[in-house]
Amino acid sequence: MDKQAEMSLDEVLSSIKQMVISDEPPVLELTDMINEDGNIVKIKKTDSISNESVNTSKDMDMFLKLAQEEEKAIDKTCVDKATEEKNVDKNSNILKNIIIEIATPIIQDWLQENLPTITREIVKDKVKDILEK
Repeated sequence: MDKQAEMSLDEVLSSIKQMVISDEPPVLELTDMINEDGNIVKIKKTDSISNESVNTSKDMDMFLKLAQEEEKAIDKTCVDKATEEKNVDKNSNILKNIIIEIATPIIQDWLQENLPTITREIVKDKVKDILEK
């Protein structure tokens, strides 16, 4: 177990009391570090900056370039989706028109053939119902 896990109740209460009484609660600054024992220590400039550190300006430029590429990719995806939807609508209209062209003469032929018979039967049944009353 580490030291913080082994703190006694008195130590915990004392720590809380110190934070409550203190005008400024302890704040971890970017120049602070927490040691293994839980203490906050200031980092020396030589500790925080290694020889392998990267130029922040280059990092920012790379980040901006990646963000712009991502934005272009998203824009392209949106345009592709919109174009695809237009093509689906266009294809849907073409299919609808083909069905109308094919079905209209078939429906007209069926109606010419069967409508007189259907109408005659319906009228005959209605007249029969009226006469029976």
